Amino acid sequence: MKKVIVYMVFFLIIFSVILLGSEKTYALMGTINSEDQNYAYILDATDPSNIKTVFASNEEMSVDLTYRKNDFVYFATTETVPNFEYSDFFVVDIEDINKPKEIFRIRDNNGQFVLIAENDPYLYIGGYQAGLYIVDVSNPSTPEIVKIIKIRDFTGVDGIKGAKIYNDYLFLTSLSMVAELEYSEESKLGLYIVDISSHLEPSVKKYIYTGHHGIFGFNIIDNLLYACIDGVGLNIYDVSNPIETNLVETIEYNYPNPSDICFNGDYAYVGDMGQGILVFKMNGPTEFELVNNITDPSYVTLKLEIFENILYSASADKGLTIYNLENPENPELIGRFYIPAGAAYCLKIFKK
Repeated sequence: MKKVIVYMVFFLIIFSVILLGSEKTYALMGTINSEDQNYAYILDATDPSNIKTVFASNEEMSVDLTYRKNDFVYFATTETVPNFEYSDFFVVDIEDINKPKEIFRIRDNNGQFVLIAENDPYLYIGGYQAGLYIVDVSNPSTPEIVKIIKIRDFTGVDGIKGAKIYNDYLFLTSLSMVAELEYSEESKLGLYIVDISSHLEPSVKKYIYTGHHGIFGFNIIDNLLYACIDGVGLNIYDVSNPIETNLVETIEYNYPNPSDICFNGDYAYVGDMGQGILVFKMNGPTEFELVNNITDPSYVTLKLEIFENILYSASADKGLTIYNLENPENPELIGRFYIPAGAAYCLKIFKK
């Protein structure tokens, strides 16, 4: 009997190892800026040299949001222009990753679903001119909008885009999609620090004006918030005490148009909408040294993510590009996924 139990345990361990070993790497990606070919993709990127389409939904509006929660994937279509009519937030069931299927869709005409921060069971979603969406995902297959919080009197040419939670506070960023010289609204572009201790009653505790177009993308690590600001570069804020957030450093570089920033060890990778990917050696949290500029195959980078020492880039009309970071100062292009039209815009990597 003991031998039987030992054998059963042994085979159970072997079976578990096989299952874990069979995990694959997937990329969620959305495309924008095409009149009739904006796609929501689920891609098998396990072999970067042979990326395969697992799911593709052709949407009439730009796909600006991708997110995964358990066995469900969320996409959202929006238009960041003043004359938008509605936005869709839809759910794809990936329990069987080889047979994804759309199972639920919310249509809303108040704002636009852009970027997500999660505080289970709620998602806080930048809603552009609507302000902030609070979505209940206690049942992730059928999310429900429970509240829309008006942050400012946004018009549609400006609004809330970014959302991240850090130290129990919600950080929201706003931006404008029109040129600064044409932007005539009051000063409302920058960073909003929001108390979410009462989950359904968020309260703005501090606002920091950044000017220009506002903040396109940002990241938070080790009590520092790195904000991508067109025409400036990177603003670095101390967020160790969120309600006393303050600017500690600005990283300038030539012709800055940064879109996103991510980190890997002592290196920061900055996506730029005119210069591809900038590689900075970090000699300290606020000391950046530019060591490389990657423009193969694209000068336009809209979203970056690092996963298991691999850099993934939503590279506009060049689609998804993938780089090996074994040599962190000289990323090696190891894979691409071409798109039929528009621009690769949003990105999320996961294993399943």
